[in-house]
Amino acid sequence: MSGPTMVADTGSQTMAHLLVRLHEAFLHDDDLYDDLDAILCDGPTTWHPKHRRGREPHTGPALDHRIHRLARMLDQLVNIAGHRRPTPALHTATHRARNLNCQPPTGEFTADRGQLRRMALAALDLLELLHAHQTEPP
Repeated sequence: MSGPTMVADTGSQTMAHLLVRLHEAFLHDDDLYDDLDAILCDGPTTWHPKHRRGREPHTGPALDHRIHRLARMLDQLVNIAGHRRPTPALHTATHRARNLNCQPPTGEFTADRGQLRRMALAALDLLELLHAHQTEPP
């Protein structure tokens, strides 16, 4: 009596499977959504340079940190998008994210805050498109 025939998983299949799982984990990471929520949903008081309610204002080093952190997240989203089936919408969103990521902080509060919000909106667009194609193989 013979059992079912098992086919060994090749190294490249295993790596592809792990890559897909890592991508999916990143797309569902609460930290990513918490950051986007903090950037896009904070009221005008928390973004004002003279904010004094016990929280650090989003200026200077704090704003630079958020920009650099979001830039890394956008890089990862663009990387994940590169492994998905290309669509015109995904191409447009990826191109927009890359262009926004190429612009360094200016050190000027209003310009940097606007840049951060545009980057967050680009990240949301990419997330929406990547979730829509989640069931498709990379």
